[in-house]
Amino acid sequence: MKSSGLVVVVASMFVLTACASTAPSATTATYFSIYSVPGGTARLSQVEDAVVASANAVTGASNVANFPPPNPLPASAGRFQLINVGSGSTMIDAADPESSGEYTYYLTNARCAGSPFTVNGQEVDNPAIKIKTVYCVYAYRQGIQVDVVLITSQTSGTSGGATGYLLHLTRSLFNSEGVGWQQRIDQEFSDIQQRLAKLDGRVAVVDSYLPKPSAPATSN
Repeated sequence: MKSSGLVVVVASMFVLTACASTAPSATTATYFSIYSVPGGTARLSQVEDAVVASANAVTGASNVANFPPPNPLPASAGRFQLINVGSGSTMIDAADPESSGEYTYYLTNARCAGSPFTVNGQEVDNPAIKIKTVYCVYAYRQGIQVDVVLITSQTSGTSGGATGYLLHLTRSLFNSEGVGWQQRIDQEFSDIQQRLAKLDGRVAVVDSYLPKPSAPATSN
């Protein structure tokens, strides 16, 4: 697995109005995978369709921006960029007063610099888990490149309190199929790779920063 200096994984403690000993905390992390589809741009429309289909299948919806590719095509593909867009805050109103309070989190976004075809998947946004997915498609002389970027924010609290229970419940019932947050992340990367491989078996991962496997979540 390769890592890139462009990716900054930010871990921050949340600012709470509640007691520090039981204060929830959060980790904001960015993961990505970059796929290369060789053989020129003859399959550009098929690649774009595969990206939209993957976003719709995994995230539930997609927001597509489609512009004509550059002419002439560049010699090499571009690359996504991460941008810091400030911070936001939300409230947790838990049954346990010491687990309630307002917390602040960092807002990060991915920009498809120079890409004429971009897709934003439907965002997951709830008190415990936030996931944003961005797809960038780059056409260049030697082929097509697809960048998939996931920006996640995971909140955790006291293991025995209401906040901890909310996190466990969200992980266990993350969607209608019962897929947890890390399984959802893995699914996004594997789904797009499989769809691209069906178009051309020579599809390769040229760079990536992916989450490490972790033990299943448990609660006390």
